[in-house]
Amino acid sequence: MDHFDLALKLLAAGRLDEARIYLEELLALDPDNPDLLYNLGLCYVDLGQLDQGIELLSHCLELAPRHSHACVALGIAYQKNGDLAQAKENVIHALAIDPKNPVALKNLGAILGREGDSLRALYYLRQSYQIDTQDPQTVYGLAFAYMEMGDIEQAQKHFQMVLDMPAPEELRALAKNGLIGGPTVLLYSNRHFGALIF
Repeated sequence: MDHFDLALKLLAAGRLDEARIYLEELLALDPDNPDLLYNLGLCYVDLGQLDQGIELLSHCLELAPRHSHACVALGIAYQKNGDLAQAKENVIHALAIDPKNPVALKNLGAILGREGDSLRALYYLRQSYQIDTQDPQTVYGLAFAYMEMGDIEQAQKHFQMVLDMPAPEELRALAKNGLIGGPTVLLYSNRHFGALIF
């Protein structure tokens, strides 16, 4: 197994600091490799090193402007950095490249939800769900969008679906709170749509 494959395995296992070291070493040898720039940029974003992540992902897109995953990752970095306008622009660009990218669809739904446009958020989240029915973040986003639209029955159905699938504990707690709290959950809408960030 080469070092790049090992770095990808470490990323998939959530061993970000270890993956970062391999990716940094590889990038030093090949500084204009879009795959290295993308993976290290995403690693930095996941580690909370947003400025470094944004820099590498931007460079990746200079070299490979049709890299839809890099567009989504850059959008995620801007979401985490609080810049919804830049996040939205990058996710929309990703969808222009690949209209069926479920992560881009989910993240556009999250951005629209955070902007208070629940109807459009629901539209994009439904599209994402049609492509990937097993993504707990998308299912949670649907639940919350339905809740904001006043469709409590659909909201509760989707909150329960999150609890019935493998999902991160934080998302499970939010879904459980949605089932218990009902409409009072709406007081925290920015936090709930923020939970959708990939």
